[in-house]
Amino acid sequence: SYAGVAKSLDKSGHRVLHTSVSQPYFPLIAHQSFDAAQIAAMQSALRALPETEPGRAVIKSVGIQGFDATTEKRLRNLLPWLGL
Repeated sequence: SYAGVAKSLDKSGHRVLHTSVSQPYFPLIAHQSFDAAQIAAMQSALRALPETEPGRAVIKSVGIQGFDATTEKRLRNLLPWLGL
């Protein structure tokens, strides 16, 4: 997790100048046997949850308003920048 990077920097004498507001992060992790179409279908189903009452109940139960499946590339690019 990114919090681990901040903790290790703090232990090595560096100071964390800013900490952003915590945000829920639920990565969609799929076994390598799933193909791109299956992963896209799962992402679509998760994004559609807010469109129905039962779906809204599910996402409310975990404290979120919906799923965003558009940030994978941005998050993957962040990992090397963080030294992970």
